[in-house]
Amino acid sequence: MKEVFIIPSLSGKGALIYIPLKQCAFWVNEEYAAACRYYLENGDIPDKSFNDLKIRLDEILSKPDLPVRQSRLNVNDSLVLLQSQICNLGCAYCYAANAHCMTTMTEETARRSVDLLFNDSRRNKRIAFLGGGEPLCTWSLLQNTVAYAEQKASQEDIELGFSLTTNGTLIDAEKAAWLKAHKFKVSISFEILPEFQNIMRPYKNGCASFDKVHEGISRLIENGLVPRFRSTITEVNVMKMPEMVSFVHEHYPCVKFLHFEHVSGGLGNPKEYYSNFVSGFEKAFVLASQYGITLNNSIIHSLGYIRDVFCNGELCVTPAGDCVSCHRVSGPHEDNYDFFKYGNIEERSKLEITTVANQNLLPLRKQCDSCFARWHCAGGCAYNRMSYTEEELDLLCDFTRNLIQSHLELLYGISR
Repeated sequence: MKEVFIIPSLSGKGALIYIPLKQCAFWVNEEYAAACRYYLENGDIPDKSFNDLKIRLDEILSKPDLPVRQSRLNVNDSLVLLQSQICNLGCAYCYAANAHCMTTMTEETARRSVDLLFNDSRRNKRIAFLGGGEPLCTWSLLQNTVAYAEQKASQEDIELGFSLTTNGTLIDAEKAAWLKAHKFKVSISFEILPEFQNIMRPYKNGCASFDKVHEGISRLIENGLVPRFRSTITEVNVMKMPEMVSFVHEHYPCVKFLHFEHVSGGLGNPKEYYSNFVSGFEKAFVLASQYGITLNNSIIHSLGYIRDVFCNGELCVTPAGDCVSCHRVSGPHEDNYDFFKYGNIEERSKLEITTVANQNLLPLRKQCDSCFARWHCAGGCAYNRMSYTEEELDLLCDFTRNLIQSHLELLYGISR
């Protein structure tokens, strides 16, 4: 009963009955909401006129719970490589800006990382190349690492996949053809609208970057490799999300996957920003659906499953060979680096038996116990939890609940 939540509808009429462990939601009027509260407190209904509600709740509650995503360090089938901290852009909100230096991973470290990935018996594996820096700044190292991994996969009959998160500025025809040939999934970090791309993601010297990113995207599409776009939504572009969707539909009609993520920190007016994000994302989502585009977000994505920890952690190797459970920390001078670091790639025997101890696991906040969103956010990102003040976390929690409820009401067709 504790997992049945009665949430006043955002429309101001009635309530949303949400049962996350059963992946079920439905709307009731005020009278039925009161009857539902009575049922949860007393195990019965106030009178027979609400028998249909009792039948529905009994039927839903008799179904098995969705399985909970297990809390474990993902060192078996997935590897994240931060091959350098070098970047050619000066993004206004870059989480890794304080880590940027000329440090580059050695080929020996890259090979040891691949060896560790292949030390498990699983037949499907994935290697992701992303920041710290811009992965294509170390193009030769990336190519050599892929060649080594492919050779091992062929020898051991392993299904191997690659992904790349890039700012798109360095993709020419040769790189695009190579990425296609090696079956990469490519995500472009891109603010989509030229004005905002140039404001928020300029080159380090302040020059505009949109035209170069557009060229890179075009090269990929010409080679039959359609990327995804990942946009960071700040106070500058939070009201432009529907326009961003329309721009993609008009200028990149083959791109069908967008990810709009709320920015971490640096907000002047977080309450207003979060409110604008919820309303803007909903409008953008409806528009994207009409265009046949999938629009996602880390919070909305979590509605598809149940979890007891926000992030399982990852086998992420930094340029220096340190193993960290969060790719947002890439250098020892960063705050909380020691919390997320759990070894070095040289310590293979220790890593093979590593399970999550403190990495990415923090106790739930006291507010979580009665919160309908906890099975999706699981207390929130450990990186944010360690970086934010209590006041900032309270605002983030409110935002998470509002975005989830708004999306549920949209998906279930609850009228405003």
